[in-house]
Amino acid sequence: MTKLPAVLLAAALACGGWGAAYAAGTGTVDEATVELSRGKAALDDGLFQVAEDRLRAFLKREGPSAVQNEEALSLLAQALELQNKYAEILELMKVRRRWLLLSEDSGSFAFWRGLASLRTGDPGQALVEVERFEERFPGDAARCRVLLLRASACLALGRVSDAVGFHERFDRECPDSPDRAAHALEWGRSLVRAGRPSEAAGVFRRLGEIDAPDGVRTEGTYWLGRALADSGDAAAARGAFASVYAAADAAPDVRARAAYALAAIRADEGDLAAALEAMTNGVTLAADAGLREEGTWRVGELRLRLGQTDEGAALLRPLIAARHGSARAVAAQLAIAGSMLDAGRADEAVAEYQHYLETFDDRSGQARAYEGKGWGLLKLLRPAEAVLAFGQAATLHDDEAAIEDCLFKVGDAYFENGQFRMAHEAYGRVQERFPAGRRAVDALLQQGVCLMRLGEHRLAAETFAVVAARAAGTAVGAEAQWRGAGALEAQGNMAGAVEAYGRAIEAAGKDAGDLWVRALMGRGLALYRMFEFGRAGAEFDLVLAEFPSGEPAERALYMKGMCQYGLMQDREAVETCGKFVQMHPDSRWLADVLFWLGKYEHNRGRFDEAERLFSELASRRTGSPLAADALLWAGVSASRRKEYVRAIEYLTRMIKEHPGCPRLAEARFHQGDAMSELGLFSEAILVFDEIVARFPESPLVAAALGRKGDCQFTLGAEDPKRYEESMASYRMVADDPSARPDLVLQANYKIGRCLEKTGRVNEALDQYYVKVMLKVVEDRDKGVWHDQLSTVWFTRAAFNAADLLEARKDWRGMVGVLERVVAGGGAAADEARARIERIKTERWSLLR
Repeated sequence: MTKLPAVLLAAALACGGWGAAYAAGTGTVDEATVELSRGKAALDDGLFQVAEDRLRAFLKREGPSAVQNEEALSLLAQALELQNKYAEILELMKVRRRWLLLSEDSGSFAFWRGLASLRTGDPGQALVEVERFEERFPGDAARCRVLLLRASACLALGRVSDAVGFHERFDRECPDSPDRAAHALEWGRSLVRAGRPSEAAGVFRRLGEIDAPDGVRTEGTYWLGRALADSGDAAAARGAFASVYAAADAAPDVRARAAYALAAIRADEGDLAAALEAMTNGVTLAADAGLREEGTWRVGELRLRLGQTDEGAALLRPLIAARHGSARAVAAQLAIAGSMLDAGRADEAVAEYQHYLETFDDRSGQARAYEGKGWGLLKLLRPAEAVLAFGQAATLHDDEAAIEDCLFKVGDAYFENGQFRMAHEAYGRVQERFPAGRRAVDALLQQGVCLMRLGEHRLAAETFAVVAARAAGTAVGAEAQWRGAGALEAQGNMAGAVEAYGRAIEAAGKDAGDLWVRALMGRGLALYRMFEFGRAGAEFDLVLAEFPSGEPAERALYMKGMCQYGLMQDREAVETCGKFVQMHPDSRWLADVLFWLGKYEHNRGRFDEAERLFSELASRRTGSPLAADALLWAGVSASRRKEYVRAIEYLTRMIKEHPGCPRLAEARFHQGDAMSELGLFSEAILVFDEIVARFPESPLVAAALGRKGDCQFTLGAEDPKRYEESMASYRMVADDPSARPDLVLQANYKIGRCLEKTGRVNEALDQYYVKVMLKVVEDRDKGVWHDQLSTVWFTRAAFNAADLLEARKDWRGMVGVLERVVAGGGAAADEARARIERIKTERWSLLR
């Protein structure tokens, strides 16, 4: 209602109001009329409670006419509306006949009943109250407001198109209505709800041409932003929301909603930090508790998306507790758990999912919680429990795609747990239930992988062939070709594998990148294992040309060197491997290359370079499986250079840093050898004793006993009792049926040496002749030929026996022994022959 200026109100009261207030023919003022005029004035001045009080007082008086009462009722309804007292308007309309002499309805009262019904939450009754309004009350002044009332009621009932229709009528039929601004705002909202954002934006822009209150204009700008956003014009929408948010004199809740909308746009653009800032500011502005709560939900959710898990959870947990069971609470609890899972906090994520399962009972959420728990358990390396979680999720999900995914993950969990047979069956169930599903081919491929792990390579190859046929022309089909080649290779069918790798290369294509290069590498390695080093090298050169960086290139360069070595291009192989060390100091293949280089140098007697390479490997790749061997070989190389102290240091380090290494006995053996070379015989004996005690199954036990005997023999020079200990050690070797023949002969020879040292010459001679010489001859007669090492001990025993016989002047026996050496041939035969000739020349008479 438009407020009248005070001077005009005074004039109206003086001329019309007061004049009418005089009682006819009495010259006195009617007090009831004065009360009505006062109510009008208070209403016009915005004193709505005063107006209400004056008008109620008027209606309590006796005597006013029905026309006056109807006017008072209408004015009172206006006063109540302006105070949002719609329930009182309804009550007022129920008792209106108390004050009216006329019983028929009026358009004004129908409108007020409809408006009050709408505002008290009954839009259906509102429409009933104003049904056929134009027919019942043609020309009524409330006609335009009734159109707006019907539009609002239809919108509240979800009848958006009807609401838009009433607004369009209002726009045509009520061009001069004072409610045009409110109409435009509501019309635009209806169009937004109707999915017609472009038309809505046009309506909201018209608010700028209407003399609208600032609050309505600001609200319209906010809704203009909504319409622009729905139209896809994010930049223009952002500008509209920003202007509302920046309007310091706008209503706080409108500014808060604008901030929320800005945050939504920023989030859609991927700028979550800016979205969080806007949303947080909006929460600070919001006066309405519900609006503030909505903003708090969104701030918490944004913090989770930003990875600020703890901060987001702290905001959301109180809301989850207060709104337990709501869809928002369900989603938030799952989002907290998911954020923890994404942050790598799998243990906490599993606990959050479990909390959900124990707290919420909705089926869909339970399915998602079990699925998330399964993912967390897999990350915690608890695949057996993950099997159960994914299985539960599959039984609870209603979505077929989600069920298929969970059943597939059951197979993955079994696979991770090493239960390849169970995994194979689980992947089979995916195919049985979803034969045309998006996971069916992947499941069949995984079945092939399971068969490979089970050692059923033939079945695996057949499975991969089926996948390759079903998925021809796809990445999965190409991978199946590659895996099928590996299955053939595992069967020892290298030629077939080379052909299959070729098919995989063709199926993948160079653009596939990783798979193409893996297939190319596979073919090269298969050719290498077939000793086709030239063809294999060509494959590795192709990898290097097409993919000069990355792990495949590193391995290709290493294998190129191995191919060169296989082709007896030693210099080129060493150069290639040296280049590898320079180019790829952090490669996973560095240890292999350094080890090969070290062995190469060691085998060629370049022990200084070998030691350097082995030492570098052990220092740079402490976690490599080759690190222990590298320390062992570094120690051996140092020993070969007679750097025994450094050798002992390498070997001690190997034993300390790699206590579980299977070559500990070998390390201790070389350590004992180095100690004996340094003259630390007692210490060396302890080491050899340890080998015998700790590693009784080692093939080095016999050698350790022999070396122990050597140390005891050396110590015998100062303590003759040591010779007996030495013989005891040698006899253990000689009596060991598993000892190598050369070690047995060596032990028997050295027993003879001990017997010599203790003056037991006859026993020594018998030992040399029977236990060593005749043993070799007898074995030869049986068809058993001894190797070069055994021949050494035969020869040495023969020469020692000859020396003893010569000391006895037993020339015939001496010649007989030496003739055994001549008969054996070899380098020592010449020396034996020379000695025989000398004896025959000098002692001829004694030999006849």
